[in-house]
Order: sequence, then structure tokens, then C-alpha cells
Amino acid sequence: MERKVITKIKKGYMSKPKKDEEGWWYMEEIREGIKQAFKELRKKENGKFFARMNFWCCQSCAWYEVGDKQDEGKIGNNVVFYHSQDNDDLDNRGRVHLSHEGDTKKIVEILEKHNLILRWDYSEGTRIEVVGIQQELEEGTRISNSFIEA
Repeated sequence: MERKVITKIKKGYMSKPKKDEEGWWYMEEIREGIKQAFKELRKKENGKFFARMNFWCCQSCAWYEVGDKQDEGKIGNNVVFYHSQDNDDLDNRGRVHLSHEGDTKKIVEILEKHNLILRWDYSEGTRIEVVGIQQELEEGTRISNSFIEA
């Protein structure tokens, strides 16, 4: 299947793409997809499903805070987040790694429902990488991490 780089998009439909050695990507659409997925996840477990973007400075500090919130009963056992260093990766590389614990199947299901493209080995010990987003451009045309399928 031939792939073509998108050159024409309706004004205002997608953010300005960035390009690196691996191709084009759309940071704002990826961030919005994660935001909507996390919003949906937070509604689970009577609001005790913990899903946060740009949470703390690093993974160590973030997990420490998560542990405190769990000890206080403010959140349940289902957790997904990325920290500010991951946020920098999203800004600079168009990818972000999500830390997680608990019902990872539900986390992945909701992320994919919001058209996020994931890379993960299904191990609890590894983070989920969001590598792109699928977007509808025109009827019958889908974008997959900034490439359209001919």
C-alpha cells in the first residue's frame, strides 16, 4: 500500500504539523485525544480512577504522590498518567509514555476508543507509548499518525 504525506488540510482542522526523522506528527491532536480519554477514565470507579496529564516532574515523584493519594483513599487502584518530562517528549517528538497500574485493559480500550495509536508489549512492567492518532479528514480518508493511506 502506497503512503502519501498530507500536503493539503482544511484550514483550522488540524494543528501545524511538526517533522522529525521519522515523519510528520500532530502534537495538539495527540494531546487532545489523551485529554478526552483521561476525562472518560476519571468517570470510572465513582471518580476514583486516576488519570492525569503532565503530573509532577518525573516518574518517581509522580508515583510517590499516587501512593499518598491511594493511602488517603482519594483514588483507587487504577492509575494512568504522564509527567512533565514525558510532556516534553510529546512536544519535541510527538510521542508520550504513559505510566499505569490496575486495569490496563480498560486503559488501553479507552485510549484506542479515542483513536490513539499505541505501542506496548502488554507487560505491567512497561509503559504504554502513544505514538500517534488517527483522524478523519474527508469521507473515506483516514490519517494515521500524519500519513494517509492511498
